[in-house]
Amino acid sequence: MRIAVYISLCLMLLSCKRELPYVQDKNIPNLPVVHAFICPDSSLFVNCRTLAGLLEEDKPISQALFELSQNRLFPLQSNYSGNGVHSFAGNSFKAGDSFFFSGQIGADKIIKVRGRIPNKVSITQADTLWQLIPGIGLAFSVDIQFTDSAAYANYYRVYFRKSSIRYTLDSADKITDSFSTVELIPIYSSSLPAVQNTFNNYTAKEVLFSDATFNGVKQKMSFYTTDKLKRSRTDIPTHIDLVVECIDKSLYTYYNTRNAHLWQQQSISQIPGVVQGNITGALGVVGAYTVERVLIQLK
Repeated sequence: MRIAVYISLCLMLLSCKRELPYVQDKNIPNLPVVHAFICPDSSLFVNCRTLAGLLEEDKPISQALFELSQNRLFPLQSNYSGNGVHSFAGNSFKAGDSFFFSGQIGADKIIKVRGRIPNKVSITQADTLWQLIPGIGLAFSVDIQFTDSAAYANYYRVYFRKSSIRYTLDSADKITDSFSTVELIPIYSSSLPAVQNTFNNYTAKEVLFSDATFNGVKQKMSFYTTDKLKRSRTDIPTHIDLVVECIDKSLYTYYNTRNAHLWQQQSISQIPGVVQGNITGALGVVGAYTVERVLIQLK
């Protein structure tokens, strides 16, 4: 009798089950999302897309025109390349140059951003070692020394890129093909400038810090990864790039708040904070950076 009642109750509950339709959030502002990262060593382009909800897809915006001028010279104009990408032909920017970025999106949306290309990073020394990290064990570390400019407040972003050769095997366990891969690997630092930026607790993909404690002097910092860099028959790490970027304050704020937002999205106890940009009338960021790399061969 109890079994029959239980089965009847389950059938009644199943009959009441229905899927609720997804209702688009009407509170999403009608703002474009614009990203432009200006670097003397890279191609210049703008990514312009619509703002979308969490369960929606953003859409590329093609009806837009952007201009970028260097040291108040005649501006470059963008050309639409497809998929929301608007490209500029050529790049003569140097560290220390000023820039003026402007754009018209659609019929009436005008955006303007002024900025400066940060100073070039100068790495004067780099050493590698395996060291014992409390709570982690043996970790691959890179110690660097670099020169910081005293003329401006500087901000930095550091990350590891690992290059590997990978092999595919057939059913007889014989190598049939190989291909190269490049991936970001975890990076951490216990050096004081990195520890002082509490936003570094939100990510293992990059380390962000300012020169507040060492402005204008040579600074030594240590970075390590939890990647064991092990070689196997199908995966052989060949080298690591330690990438050091000197970024402007807008990018520093954007990366910090973006990392916090992404981490908080995965949390069940925190509400995601706002990703802070620097564009009035749009979301996203227009920022500048310079870059220096240390190539580390793996044996």
